[in-house]
Amino acid sequence: MGIAVQIAEISEQDLVGLVNDAVQESRTIEYKSQLYGHDRAQKIELLADVSAFANSLGGDLLIGIDETNGVASNVGGVQCDNVDAELLRLESILRTGLEPRLLGHELRPIPLANGNYVIVIRIRGSRLAPHRVILEGHSKFYTRTSAGKHPMDVTELREAFLHSQGIEQRIREFRNRRALEIEIGEGPVPMGDGPKAILHLIPEDSFSTSINLEVGVLRNQRKRMLPLGSAVVASHATLDGYISYDRVVDMAGEPASAFCLFFRTGQVESVGSGSFSVREGTPYLAGLSVVKDILDRLPMYLAALRQLEIAPPLYVALTLVGIKNYPLAIAGGYSPATWARDEMFLPEVIIESYDIPVDIALRPLFDSMWNAWGCPGCPNYTAEGRYQA
Repeated sequence: MGIAVQIAEISEQDLVGLVNDAVQESRTIEYKSQLYGHDRAQKIELLADVSAFANSLGGDLLIGIDETNGVASNVGGVQCDNVDAELLRLESILRTGLEPRLLGHELRPIPLANGNYVIVIRIRGSRLAPHRVILEGHSKFYTRTSAGKHPMDVTELREAFLHSQGIEQRIREFRNRRALEIEIGEGPVPMGDGPKAILHLIPEDSFSTSINLEVGVLRNQRKRMLPLGSAVVASHATLDGYISYDRVVDMAGEPASAFCLFFRTGQVESVGSGSFSVREGTPYLAGLSVVKDILDRLPMYLAALRQLEIAPPLYVALTLVGIKNYPLAIAGGYSPATWARDEMFLPEVIIESYDIPVDIALRPLFDSMWNAWGCPGCPNYTAEGRYQA
């Protein structure tokens, strides 16, 4: 996608390198010498350019770089007396001018030695594609090829809708299959009977690109592979990737109570059983223990994926298995309802950026877990939406 460095690390030298290397506009990079204007036509041009990237492979839109016959020719930048206000203006147009709303894009001004700026808009190939431009009566879908953007025809629209639906379906199929295997004892290491919490962190790119990480690269992240609620005693390579778990599974067949598996294809699977207990003969789930374990571990997994240069969006899914007739422990006793089935597949949440605080991103997940037991929501969130232990 576009310039091959993270957007926060792009420098003037990287931009000059586009000129020195005679980098051509392509499916993933486009140059604009001037800022988009304030009239309707210019706003539509911005929306068409950005949505064309989102509806295809994604890429970088570089405002402030001249081109000659599509080749970068000069990094002069654009003059901005108030660059923050300009970013807000562009973001406002993108927020209101596309349907569905675009997520996961980034804007960054790169200061130049001459006092001007190059504004980089980095757009991901979108899981919600196709996006339609809806500004002031304009109603078209755009996509991008090596020749530039163009309105989508019927065939391209059909393929875009099928592709978007296919990725989400494959993500859910992966989650459901893995949860079933763990529940029936066919996971990557032997585990004891009883209920388990299964956390999946699933990059969209695991299903839309060919991620194939080397085991040695995964092994270097093993300090970030702590399972839910447990420490690590052993770790080793597997056919699927690299695994860490909390007990040595020896000749006596002692089972593990938790493990964390990093897949070669970028997914993370972390399983723990320590949040389930029995009080006076009543088995129950300690919900706040699950929340604590996830908030402790998920930032480690995210840091590992970021180090491995796996881009968001990332799906976070929590599945509870073996919980039939379990209540949820709450202040003063138990939840007003128990769960009547063996499995609970909580709705996925999507992390669009590594910079979003984990507790904010996961609040819908935790609230839905409390809702399933007849409670209004996770009780430890403040009015500002932050988790407080």
